[in-house]
Amino acid sequence: MTLIGRTVWGYEIRRRHVVLGLTGVVAALLCLAWEVLPDAGLRWGLVKGLRALGMVEVSVADTDISLFGGRLTVRKVVARPALGNALGIKDFALRFRWAPLLDKRLVLDRVAVEGIDIDLKREDGSFVLNGLPLAVAATPSVPPGTPVPAQEWGLDVASLELTNSRLHLADGDFTAEIAVERLLVENLHSRNPAVPVAYHLIGSLNGASVALDGTVKPFAAEPGFALKAVLGKVALTDFAALAGRNGIAGLHGQADLTLDMQGAVTEAATTVKASGRLVLDDLGLDAPVTAHAAHVDLDLRRLDWDGARAELSAALDVATLAVTAPGGSGAAAKLALDVRQAEWNGTRLSLAAHLDGTALSGRGEAGGNGAAASLELEAEALSFENQRLSWRGRMSLAGGHVAVAGVDAGPESLAWVGRLDVDTAQASGRAEGKLDLGGQRLAVTDTIIGHKRASAEGWVEFGAATTAQIKLDLDGLTVRDGAKSMDWAALDHLEAMDLALAKDGGVRVGRLGVDGLNALRKDGKGAYPWRFEARRLRLEQAGRDGDGDVTVAEARLDGLVARLTRTGDGFLGFMADKGKEPKAQKAGDEPDYSLGKLVLSGDSRVHFEDRSLPDPVRLEVRPLDLTLGNLDTETPERDIPFDLKLGIGRSTIALAGNVRPFAAELSGRVDGQIKAFELPPLSPYLADALGVQLQSGHFDGTLGLGAARGKLSGALDVALSNLFIAPPDPNAPLSKKAEMPIETVLDLLRDGDDRIHLSLPIRGDTANPDLDISDAVAQAVAGALKSTMLTTLKLAFPVAALI
Repeated sequence: MTLIGRTVWGYEIRRRHVVLGLTGVVAALLCLAWEVLPDAGLRWGLVKGLRALGMVEVSVADTDISLFGGRLTVRKVVARPALGNALGIKDFALRFRWAPLLDKRLVLDRVAVEGIDIDLKREDGSFVLNGLPLAVAATPSVPPGTPVPAQEWGLDVASLELTNSRLHLADGDFTAEIAVERLLVENLHSRNPAVPVAYHLIGSLNGASVALDGTVKPFAAEPGFALKAVLGKVALTDFAALAGRNGIAGLHGQADLTLDMQGAVTEAATTVKASGRLVLDDLGLDAPVTAHAAHVDLDLRRLDWDGARAELSAALDVATLAVTAPGGSGAAAKLALDVRQAEWNGTRLSLAAHLDGTALSGRGEAGGNGAAASLELEAEALSFENQRLSWRGRMSLAGGHVAVAGVDAGPESLAWVGRLDVDTAQASGRAEGKLDLGGQRLAVTDTIIGHKRASAEGWVEFGAATTAQIKLDLDGLTVRDGAKSMDWAALDHLEAMDLALAKDGGVRVGRLGVDGLNALRKDGKGAYPWRFEARRLRLEQAGRDGDGDVTVAEARLDGLVARLTRTGDGFLGFMADKGKEPKAQKAGDEPDYSLGKLVLSGDSRVHFEDRSLPDPVRLEVRPLDLTLGNLDTETPERDIPFDLKLGIGRSTIALAGNVRPFAAELSGRVDGQIKAFELPPLSPYLADALGVQLQSGHFDGTLGLGAARGKLSGALDVALSNLFIAPPDPNAPLSKKAEMPIETVLDLLRDGDDRIHLSLPIRGDTANPDLDISDAVAQAVAGALKSTMLTTLKLAFPVAALI
């Protein structure tokens, strides 16, 4: 049918009318398509794409696209797979520009997404998104020689915002609920890498608040980032499953974190700077160790890493800590570590730090335990390099106690300041400084050692051998055997100057002073007081070498009180345990002794008591003064001069001379004088041996005795005054053997002043001395009585034995 040439409403239809009409229809159809097809195409494309991913049910509530305005909006997208939760997007809004596309740039002014709900699960090494498996493909490698495009597409995003969205992540028995209240990303410009991309996030992780702020430069030649993070009340139990995969079981507690961090990846290295604070409450775990802490506070003041060197400044506070590990356990009421400065360059660690601890305790599975009321460690400078540790600082401890391997030590306080150097590879080192100890009790099996205060200053080198140079000062030292109820020693004060330990085990001291020295006391059954007491002891240049030889340049002992008590079993305090024989020394094992000078003075005395007789003997030697010198067992032919003065009651005894006691044959010279020695105290000895009791009498005498190569030569001049005896027992040994009554013999010897004068030559040798009284008797009696008197006097007057 031809329209051209027809008349409609009075007008003739021509060709131009037909062309204009068709053009209008096409324009109308195009306008309708422009308005309808983009929305329909967008909706169809979304549905088609989601169905291609495996979604069996897809719905889109509304779409709005303006190609001229550069706007795109999608509302309420719901995609449900055959199995699993639905994937939902509440709103998606996009503003873009057309013109930059000509320059290969995709410019988005604003991208806003709201209400994304995603379930992401990891199964068998792959991910499942809302029930749909996701194929994660690796980025294909670019073959060598592939031409690089002259200009890649650029991406500019002025603002990207995600709100009110949720991601549910599941990986085995680990689950995480990530809620995004608002995520804002701004200034994303791929072709302007110097402009940092800013981001801001507010949300939650398993109900714990999360806030992130920062910038990142992902497109720069040297990428960098800055981050400020705040996490509040994060339950560590939520991450127990992840920790368990790394051998950490039973993790629980609550964490709060603030972190400020910057970093960059340069051609030379990766650099990081960080600061922040981590607070953990009710922290605990069951493996690899069992541990619990009521509160942990880590203050990271500064952390710098430039790829080769790390610097750290931080503080750590721990409250109510308990740890149990293979081998033992430990606990602390409080620990505080302040690392003022730490540096690590890959080979050397240097540190300046301070550690405080209170109510510390520990116990080993194999035995042993320790505790301290408080502990403080100060490292002014600590370094570790090439297996060598160097520490300069101080340490203090209060209320300490250690028990291990039969040793029980309990120092009330300990303080050390100085320097320690240790070679960990050789197990050797050197310690130098000053150590102060408060009261301490040290028990080694049955031996208990205690002191009130002690200090040592100097240095010690240890390793294969130990050497030292120390000044020692000590108060209130006691040594006791608890099993025997025996006090071995006690002293008020000890001071040792230039105390040195040699590599061969020798010990030397420049000067040793002891005040208030006591030795050998027993309490309980068979108790007795101190056997020895001394007001003061001084040793000069004393020592013992590695072979056991002892040398003393000078020894002075003042105010000695010696108590010698003899019983039927021996002397109290000096008797060996029954059934135990002293260990015999091998020939040649005897140590040598050298004493330059010995001085005993200062009102020294000896209390002697003999309880082995029916009638005890008691004597007090006071005063007692002794001086001798040049004693040396290695030079036995050297003379040892001595001078001894003592008093017994009203009597005085003085002896002086030179002796060689260590020579093969004894040599020397002794001269002495005895004045007014009372004899009745010695009567029990005569009564026990001869049955004679002395009623009165005293002894005066002089002694001149020499020894040459073991041969004796000398004399003892005796004067006995007022010597009277009690009537003897007729059954006594002397009465039976004597041919004349002992009273008669004494009467014959007395002069007009009731004195008996005898001159007794001493001959023989040192092994068998001979005291000849025949000349003395001849002077006193006539020849007819000589034979009888000889027999009687030899029995009645063992004067030499008494002296």
